[in-house]
Amino acid sequence: MTPTPGSFPIAGTGKLPNVTVQHPGEVWSNLRAAGNVVPGAAIAPVVGASRRYKQLVAGDTPQRRQVGVALRQVALPDPNSGPATLGPNEIVNQMIADQDWLRLYLSGVVGLTLCEPRADYQPGQLIGWNPAAARPVGKAAGAGAWSNQGILANTDIFEVFEYRVFGSGNEGLLTVRFLRGED
Repeated sequence: MTPTPGSFPIAGTGKLPNVTVQHPGEVWSNLRAAGNVVPGAAIAPVVGASRRYKQLVAGDTPQRRQVGVALRQVALPDPNSGPATLGPNEIVNQMIADQDWLRLYLSGVVGLTLCEPRADYQPGQLIGWNPAAARPVGKAAGAGAWSNQGILANTDIFEVFEYRVFGSGNEGLLTVRFLRGED
């Protein structure tokens, strides 16, 4: 059966990976989390701490060229949850704990479901990290998501390529490409 526009078999994005790499660019894998980090969140280096990155929150003032997206380094389930209870998407969405290894993406094309549910994403728009944005239903507890509104300064690192809405709550897959230029 071919779905009609706006009618998809997926009712939301809660169980989908927060971020999927569609075309990798610059990737760093020898970094550690400074505090808990949600996969797919905006991260930047901790000043004075070598190779440590933190999830950005309100009041942070990162340098645009250092802002990237966090992914889990190793996709293994948390032994406290039991491997039989977690699917592959749930494993990659598990919190990156303080001191855990992480991957930092600084360029390329990614698909984001950790984005604020909105109906007004358009190709060519700039997207950044909004620390107060509501997350889609089913994502990690807390606030903070990629958005075209309320963007934290210097985190507007993406350009929208496409937005596919899943379900009635404007949740969807936001395909974006990094904007990397001379700052």
